[in-house]
Amino acid sequence: MRWSSLDCPARVSGLLSSFRMPDIWHLHADFPFAFFPVFIYNDFVEKRRKQECFSQGGYGMTFEELYQRAYSVLNPRKLSGDAEAGGVGAALLTDKGSVYVGVCIDTACSMGFCAEHAAAAAMVTAGESRVVKMIAVGWDGHIMPPCGRCREFISQLNDENVNTRVMVRKDVVWTLGNLLPHDWRRTEEETASAHDDGDQ
Repeated sequence: MRWSSLDCPARVSGLLSSFRMPDIWHLHADFPFAFFPVFIYNDFVEKRRKQECFSQGGYGMTFEELYQRAYSVLNPRKLSGDAEAGGVGAALLTDKGSVYVGVCIDTACSMGFCAEHAAAAAMVTAGESRVVKMIAVGWDGHIMPPCGRCREFISQLNDENVNTRVMVRKDVVWTLGNLLPHDWRRTEEETASAHDDGDQ
C-alpha cells in the first residue's frame, strides 16, 4: 500500500478506523502514517466531519433551505381549551452546522413562548449556543422578524450571537446586533468607559 500525499483525510480516517489501535503500531513502511500521534488522526476525522457537514448543507445552508426547515414544522392546532401551538415555525443554524427547529406555544395568561425560543431550547439542550442564521415562518408561509424578547434572548445565549444573520422578510437580512441598536449591555459598557475616562 503506497500513499502519495497527506491531503486526503477521508482515505486516512477511513483506513485507520478499520484497524484496532494495537494493529496500527505494527504497520511500518507500507503505511507512513503509522507513527503519527493519535491527535493527528483525530484532527483528520474532525476535518472530514466538517467537510461532510458542509456538503450536506450545514455551514453552507441557504436561507431558502432554512426556510423549508422552519416551514416543515408548521402545524397549527389547538392543544386544549387554553392553549394552541404550531402557528409559527422557526429554524436556527449553528456554527457546527446543526439545524434546530421549534414551534410557538400560545397559552392563556401569556405563559407561552415563541418558535425561536423553542428552537433555541433544543439547541442549548444539545450543547450548542452559537447561532449563525435564523428564520421564522408564519402559518401562511410569510417570513416573520423575531420579536424583541426573542432578539434579546438569543443574543444572550452566546456573545457572538450579535452577529447572527436574521431574515426579517423575503431577501432582507439583518444581524441581530442591527436589530438591537441600543443594546443595554453596550450602553452599560459605554457608561463605564466614560466614567473611567473622567477619573483619569
